[in-house]
Amino acid sequence: MKLKKFGMALSSSALAFSLLTSAVAAQENPTGQAAEAVAQTVTKQDLIAKFKALFPELDYVANGESHMNSGSSYRGDEQKRFHLSLSGVKGGKDYYASVSFIGEELNLESFSFGSPNVADALFPPKISNDEAEEIAKSFMNKMVDKNEFQLEESPYHYYNTKLTEPVRYTFTFKKLKGGVPVADQNAQVTVLGNGDVVEFYYMSSQPKDLTFDKTEGSLDKEKVLKQVKENLAVDLQYEVNWDYRTGERTVGLVYTPRISNVHALTGKWETVKGFGDAPPAKSKVERIVTEPLKPRESDLTPEEAKNLAEQLLKGSEPKGKLTIEGIDERTNYNGAEVISVHYMYETRNGGFGSSLEFDKKTGDVLNYYQMRDYSMTFEEEEKDWSHAISEQEAKEAAIGYLKELMPSKLHLYAKPIMDGQFEERSGIYQFSFPRVEKGITVLGDQLFVAINADGTLSSIYSDYSEFSEWPDPAKAVAEDEALAKYKENLTVELNYMRKGESKHYDLVYTPKFNDNLYGTIDALTGEWTQRFGMRSDVTVSHPWAEKELNYLISANILEVKDGKAFNGDAAVSRGEALRVIMSSLTYFYDTRFGRQEEVKQTFENIDPKHPLYPAIEHAVSIGLINADQATFDVDAPMTREELAVWYVKVLGLEKAAEHTDLYKVDFEDKDQISKEFAGYVAIANAKGLVKAEDNKFNPKQEVSYADLAVSTIRLAHQMADRKGRFFY
Repeated sequence: MKLKKFGMALSSSALAFSLLTSAVAAQENPTGQAAEAVAQTVTKQDLIAKFKALFPELDYVANGESHMNSGSSYRGDEQKRFHLSLSGVKGGKDYYASVSFIGEELNLESFSFGSPNVADALFPPKISNDEAEEIAKSFMNKMVDKNEFQLEESPYHYYNTKLTEPVRYTFTFKKLKGGVPVADQNAQVTVLGNGDVVEFYYMSSQPKDLTFDKTEGSLDKEKVLKQVKENLAVDLQYEVNWDYRTGERTVGLVYTPRISNVHALTGKWETVKGFGDAPPAKSKVERIVTEPLKPRESDLTPEEAKNLAEQLLKGSEPKGKLTIEGIDERTNYNGAEVISVHYMYETRNGGFGSSLEFDKKTGDVLNYYQMRDYSMTFEEEEKDWSHAISEQEAKEAAIGYLKELMPSKLHLYAKPIMDGQFEERSGIYQFSFPRVEKGITVLGDQLFVAINADGTLSSIYSDYSEFSEWPDPAKAVAEDEALAKYKENLTVELNYMRKGESKHYDLVYTPKFNDNLYGTIDALTGEWTQRFGMRSDVTVSHPWAEKELNYLISANILEVKDGKAFNGDAAVSRGEALRVIMSSLTYFYDTRFGRQEEVKQTFENIDPKHPLYPAIEHAVSIGLINADQATFDVDAPMTREELAVWYVKVLGLEKAAEHTDLYKVDFEDKDQISKEFAGYVAIANAKGLVKAEDNKFNPKQEVSYADLAVSTIRLAHQMADRKGRFFY
């Protein structure tokens, strides 16, 4: 039986240049015969026995349902991998494990475990970050030679921001070569808040014939640090930030360091092309065009978009029959109307496809990826690119395609300020064209163009963001102040690093700020910017809800700017309470940025520009709040009675709560409870979510921030016990 491999959808991303559109592909499994041959020598029972030896505490997992597949290998790696999947039920709760072994010794390469005890790991965790670190170290010592790895210290503790999911501590261990970390050879271990190790990954096999610089004769660390400090400079730039929870984009003004790695043996500065004598210089900003160009179209129709797409797609000459699968119109995250054309190339053994995106107003191609290049990624043989055009010729070709396909906003962008990169595997030049506002380049807003070795277009992508206001550069703190802060927090660290698919590792000193490889300073405040979704700069105190409040703040669920001025006993508004509940317990995406023809608006006073719009619309969609009123009063204080109603609805018990005659409510203040809410109040009290005190429920009493924090965490535990009751 021939197997087919189906690729997952690859989202458009400014962070991964080569993944410029979503793609779906199918092809024959090239390793089918090898898998059949290897399976004759390694059996499923061999893998189960190995699993039991490594994880004796998970014997019950090894005795569950099992499935094995094997024989896969990577380019340049002849060792075979063997995959074992296990699943079952324990105590009425599902569990699963997925394990990958490699080579004749069946060394562990990856491990993923879905524990039946996940509810035990919800916030608050049973173990601290330090305790989890010791568990991770012990696990590593059991799986690999402890002298070959070093824990990567990080100032950030990673937790899930959803209270319905377990607390997870993730640790990275760097592979060592002669005591020096190897940058791209890391192992990762994840420990749950209850102490269970649930993830491990280490790609143990590497390309053959790797070479490393010798450490003998390397420059003194302090000497290099002095060299870097003396040549360190900063640049003022705009920075586009994206909130993954809502899809909202904001723009800030930052100082970024102009810096690079230093070769540890020669003291030369690293560049895209290698190592040179000169430190990084200030980039010259030169606009692509000085005046706006005429748009390609005006008011593009779906039929016109289809014709334009066919012209582009037929030119790429892939091995397959082109079929237009569909066309849709939607509004993107900037509120711009776009048209997407979905297509497939049908082949004898399946097919592969993707989509193009056009700006409806201007006809600009916003997103195009040549699928021929996608199919080439499956080819194993190395290519000879001696016939490739030069980088300068490729850059000129890229600018030509931009003028042809993206003319309307081209005057906002500059020519590349960094050298282009040539990918040896695919034979593609990649260029990034930064946006320029007020003479300042914009981080996070670029045009990306990839050019094939023969000069044809491989991909083109716009990351344009619309902002009504840009921070005033005149209000930035002095450049010297930012430079001094960078120097004060600068260190250098010795690493082995290699470029692309090179087989040689250079010994380099890598600059770090605040023990982190990345960091920018807010130019308006002079302080370090917050990253990675968790914040530690604001903490509050409270007599009985401090831990809960600070967790919600650190996870950016509760927004507090001044910890000292914050009053946890203050009343929380309906709008803020709803936002906290939605952010804590559900996964949702801002419907303003979804693939919709029209943006939905339920309440007259909550339009798509309202900051609470996404939370409120999601709450309506899952039935948490009713849409029978014209407006929603976000500023009214939240009452205990209404909170009880919301919590019972989240648990899916609203039908039971509606039968008010079934409940006997004996609170002293029962007459103050709204008749239609009596069942909700009774259930919320019985489940310990919103509890009565001294036989009084106080239904009209305002809910405080502390009340909300503690009760929301209780609700998360209730949701974990009610399997499948999660809103997404």
